Amino acid sequence: MRKHDYSTELATHICNVLDAYKWHYEFDAEGGTFYFCFAVHSKLESANILLNVQRSQYVLYAILPLAVPTEDPRIMQRMCEFTVCANYGLSLGNFEMDVRDGELRYHTYVDCDGGQFPTDRVVRNSVNVAVQMLERYTDAILEILYGNSPRPVADIVRDCEHRAERRFSRQLLAHLSAMGDQVPEDLRQMIEEVCDELPQEDEDCEAEDDFDEDPED
Repeated sequence: MRKHDYSTELATHICNVLDAYKWHYEFDAEGGTFYFCFAVHSKLESANILLNVQRSQYVLYAILPLAVPTEDPRIMQRMCEFTVCANYGLSLGNFEMDVRDGELRYHTYVDCDGGQFPTDRVVRNSVNVAVQMLERYTDAILEILYGNSPRPVADIVRDCEHRAERRFSRQLLAHLSAMGDQVPEDLRQMIEEVCDELPQEDEDCEAEDDFDEDPED
């Protein structure tokens, strides 16, 4: 088998970053690919991360630990609708579904052209954004796969996005409250108004998310 042509210098740099964060991983030197499992703060619990090093970039996939049933045309159609609705407006990657085996994943990449290696923070954030997108849309994915819901897919996706926005606003308000008088009152009121305009969350969605993820051992 022909060895995958990739930048060994970039692979070494990423290896050093992952080691610095004490993330457990396996590395395929033939394919230039890192494999590790990451904890997900949602009902999915974990996601498989595949980071493939190329000549002037690396491509990252956060792969869901479940597959879309390809033998069910209704669910396949609704999951195709999900990828379109969820991807609209995303700027740091996109959802993809393999129609052959039902694999569902989130894809992003980092450009390293010109020999500029990404900082530790850029590498960490590229993993975090993919994992956070899985967390954000978990409820929508599970409702479509297992809920037998008659609701339009666009409504399901929109509800997930509203819940994520509300959680973020609450977290921001909590941080602002901790800052006390340093925060202008008009800014605080504006954020509170945004919270009030968003749909209420279900009781089991009230817990705040912690986006400082750690990989599983």
